[in-house]
Amino acid sequence: MNSNALLRCAIAIALLVWCPSLTVHAEMPTGRCAPWIGLVDKRVPFSARGESVEELPEKLFIEGIECLLSLEGNRGESRFEGVTRPDVSELTIPAPVEVAALYLISAIYSGYWDHTSEVALYRRDLVRDNGPESCRIAYESYRLWFLQIRKQGLRGAKANKLEPLIGADVHWAPISLESRRYSFHDVVSLPR
Repeated sequence: MNSNALLRCAIAIALLVWCPSLTVHAEMPTGRCAPWIGLVDKRVPFSARGESVEELPEKLFIEGIECLLSLEGNRGESRFEGVTRPDVSELTIPAPVEVAALYLISAIYSGYWDHTSEVALYRRDLVRDNGPESCRIAYESYRLWFLQIRKQGLRGAKANKLEPLIGADVHWAPISLESRRYSFHDVVSLPR
């Protein structure tokens, strides 16, 4: 078994251990957003079919962002535990759905599942804060960023190094770019 296969196997096992709620079923939202919501909200059925980030058409990426941004205010428990990397040994509770939605947007955009070390927002004073006010600030910043994505297109936004939380009073947990290990497509399959 090659190292990529071992890595994928390890990530799949880790996801099942860290996210045992992947099989939880609830009343499924209808419409085009249902598969996107199912990726973050543990009350919604999860579907592991789809395509990798590299193959994701821009139109589908835009649809996904629209759907995930609709989750502002959803304080329910998400599928994502706090930590995103096996080398971080901190026990945390699952992030609220609204935080997990923003995390997933950034993971898809960056192409890295571990674009941050945990699914948690931090205030400027480096205090972890997934509370409603921090979420409101983050969603406001993501929406402004999303307007730029619509104007410039995905390639243009990446070329201009646009990031959703630049200038906001909240940010993701700091992580060095050199320490990112897991490309997004190694961990999650997106809806079609």
